[in-house]
Amino acid sequence: MSSDERLLEDVRIHVKQHEVEDSKNSDSSSKDDPNRTEMPWDGKREDFVWKIHKDCLEKSSSYDAASRSAKKKYTRYALPGVVVPIIMSVVSPHLPQDYNYIDGIALAGIAVLNGLNTFHNWGKKFTSFNEFAGKYADLAGYIDVEMSKPKRYRVALDVFLERVTTKKAFLDGNSPFL
Repeated sequence: MSSDERLLEDVRIHVKQHEVEDSKNSDSSSKDDPNRTEMPWDGKREDFVWKIHKDCLEKSSSYDAASRSAKKKYTRYALPGVVVPIIMSVVSPHLPQDYNYIDGIALAGIAVLNGLNTFHNWGKKFTSFNEFAGKYADLAGYIDVEMSKPKRYRVALDVFLERVTTKKAFLDGNSPFL
């Protein structure tokens, strides 16, 4: 035996094959487990789901109001930065020599407004608040759809609660501060 063959023999991994039990005869499947029962849609659990629904609607409304407010502020501070230079470019040549300071005042005012807009970043806040208003409304809508079905046609409660609480926790954890 050559040294290469000995090296291969040392490195070779021996895998033992195991027999897999036939799934038809197995009792490990929850689908086949006659003792497993679903979590019932009772009043206490439905109240919990409706509480999440109400909270989602309240947060959606709050983020929507904050979004509208941020949009107004963004427009209020950004629009003069566009309009005033256009007006000043038309008016400046016609001003008497004694009124040249008006150009400086107008540009300083625009600089202050642009500085405030950049510092507060109302454009980004508007977008972010609007996005989370929609996400909370979507979750409330998902809950509405499921709860409007008769109980026998609903998704299993444990699965539904996991989906809803996970999504709500994600939204609560990543939503911007109001």
